[in-house]
Amino acid sequence: MYTRGGCVWSNQEGENFVFLAKDWDGGRILEDLVEEAGLLGTSFKSLSPVKRAKFAGYVKTGNQLEFFHQQESHRNSKKIYLAGDFNKWEQAKNDPRWELQPHSEDLFVLSSSQSKILLEYGTKWIFKLITEDGEWIEPEETYPCLKKNCWGSYDYLFNSSRTGSDIFTFEQVKGPQNKNLKKWLPVIPEGKFGYFQSEGYSNFRIFAPRVSSVDLLLFSDNENVQRRISMDPQEDGTWSVLLKENLEGKKYKYAISKESGLKEDEYYEKQIVDPYAKSLCSRNGPGIALTVKSGNGTRFEPPAAEELVILEAHLRDLLAHAPIELTDEERLEFRGLSKWLKSDDCYLKKLGVNAIELQPIHQFDSKSKDEYHWGYMPVNFFAPCSHYGSDAQMVNSEFKELVSNFHDSALAVILDVVYNHVGIPQHLMHIDRELYFTVDQSNELSNHSGCGNDINPHSGATKKIILDSLVHWVEKFDIDGFRFDLAELIEVELLEEIEITLKKIKPNIILIAEPWSFRGRIPTRINRTNYSLWSDQCREKIFEYVSGKGSASEMVELLKGRLDRDNKKPFQSLNYLESHDDHTFIDRLILDSKNKAISSEKISQLAKIATGILFVSPGIPMITAGQDWLKDKKGVRNTYQQGELNALNYKDLEKSISFHMWIKDLISFRLSDWGKLIRLKKFLSDNQYHFIENQDRSFAFMIFAKSEDQIPELLIIINPNDHYNSLNLPENINCETMKIIIGEKQETCGEIMATSFQIWVKDKN
Repeated sequence: MYTRGGCVWSNQEGENFVFLAKDWDGGRILEDLVEEAGLLGTSFKSLSPVKRAKFAGYVKTGNQLEFFHQQESHRNSKKIYLAGDFNKWEQAKNDPRWELQPHSEDLFVLSSSQSKILLEYGTKWIFKLITEDGEWIEPEETYPCLKKNCWGSYDYLFNSSRTGSDIFTFEQVKGPQNKNLKKWLPVIPEGKFGYFQSEGYSNFRIFAPRVSSVDLLLFSDNENVQRRISMDPQEDGTWSVLLKENLEGKKYKYAISKESGLKEDEYYEKQIVDPYAKSLCSRNGPGIALTVKSGNGTRFEPPAAEELVILEAHLRDLLAHAPIELTDEERLEFRGLSKWLKSDDCYLKKLGVNAIELQPIHQFDSKSKDEYHWGYMPVNFFAPCSHYGSDAQMVNSEFKELVSNFHDSALAVILDVVYNHVGIPQHLMHIDRELYFTVDQSNELSNHSGCGNDINPHSGATKKIILDSLVHWVEKFDIDGFRFDLAELIEVELLEEIEITLKKIKPNIILIAEPWSFRGRIPTRINRTNYSLWSDQCREKIFEYVSGKGSASEMVELLKGRLDRDNKKPFQSLNYLESHDDHTFIDRLILDSKNKAISSEKISQLAKIATGILFVSPGIPMITAGQDWLKDKKGVRNTYQQGELNALNYKDLEKSISFHMWIKDLISFRLSDWGKLIRLKKFLSDNQYHFIENQDRSFAFMIFAKSEDQIPELLIIINPNDHYNSLNLPENINCETMKIIIGEKQETCGEIMATSFQIWVKDKN
């Protein structure tokens, strides 16, 4: 009945309601639910006991229960009784203890003398009303607080946590909708926005061309409004105020007044956080007026795209059980990871990767510091999440220190960023719904992100805030790259503009795109850029191969870097077997093998083949933290709120030390001189490859430095089968001309054990 604490519902008369899973606690859940439904709401009011009882059937006041029934006055009155398990349902009729008494011409009430019995019966139970002649009274509509029974009708549901402050009405405001939208949609705002200082003055500036007024709200330390200052409108659609005082560190918000769209000259007001605020006290603010300074010294130079080996990780997954002395608070914060990076015994430094991709750290819509959150619901594009800091005033400097410590450890920092939708509260929505978000012909929000709203990439204001945000992270924090979540919704034109802008600041900037959304895949013209695209082809084809369904020829295409046929450069494929999302690779193997009686040892061997192929394929290899010791998630597919399943247990690394060392050796090989024919900036010619296949899908794959060479630089032999295998190699390719560096050596080059992977290199001696 309820998700995320409640739901929004409208009746046939057009009235709007919020039904809560429990009585309102004074927080902003009412607004949260309305915004999640893609609506703008105001004037929230709780229902009177009588009206609430029309929906829920009861009201609880202290230890007293009252049950109501309202019917049209012209109907013939029959005696009405309360029925449920507690009184044997139909046996309740004609029992005066359960009879509802006429209260007015059309209202029947039972102020139950049986309250004590009912409350002791349980915290949740179903009930219904029945007439004296055995007719069940059905609710007028299928309200969200009802429960469907096995006969297809609906029962009322008593819940002790819903007593009368759980159902609210609200006004759904429309805002300006399309009024002057065509004028402002293409406009790209110019200049600085948010809070900034100049010549002793504190400036506040916001782009809001279709609102009626904007006021600056300054807060006290305990977050009460101290001052309200009117901001001045400008012809360019901005509002600004210049104050001759130093407000650095001051908490602030904006109060925006807009047309309601319901009646002429009717307005409503919303308090919002500055979308350019550099720090937030929480998801709902207030923001903090902060000047974030650029780092000192030269910028870190990340590896070229073809040289990258990426580890994807979540801050709190890394720290939950990190084998270092940390306080409980530090295990939730940037400070904890900084401290670990400074130690010699740090997993991230010892693994051998040269880039870390952090799951989102922008301020997102977590409700408390202790809440585990993946971060894919941003409420601000400029502020590091305050829940990852020791204090909202300190979080910028603490994140900057973390980036610096990564760089000191020779690790490039890639941020997973979400610019395709926003979380709750939707501050941009309250500034201008139609300017920042995509709507359909009925003015409904599009939802190809699956998160309730899609950012409009064609809006000048959207382009401005996304570009300014990315520049901010590079200039102020020396970030080395970005992975764009659901990049298909950002669209190619804006992605191209992002690349041009960021390469002027950091020429080696790393740009990665998730090339799909629920709308479809990104157009192939993305291949004219230098973005690397997550390769679901690689993920699926390797899995199919090791699970006995795929072909060797598909693996050969992958080993040439040609599996993603639209790419113009090898590094445009980001190759992976698993990510934070969906099942882990090892869980997929386990689930796939449930009816095949495959041992854990066999699954480990298949995983070695899969990761071997991953690391010797052109493109950018990415693994997730813990994949190097076969971390699973107990078969759970979506663990975005399950920190205990995602947390890394480093004791498991010791249990799977052989596989961990396998991954380390593969990384070391790839980044060595031997791996230069894999780390390709451009595709090799087909003449530099040679492929020998057995009928059972085992094969040998050779890579030559020059097409006329007789001895390959690299020889990769793969046997996915349960039996020993031998491949018929040319006579000049043998144990004298080649030496094995990864995998189990056999007496003859070309022989390979069951379920095995080998890498041979040309013997230069």
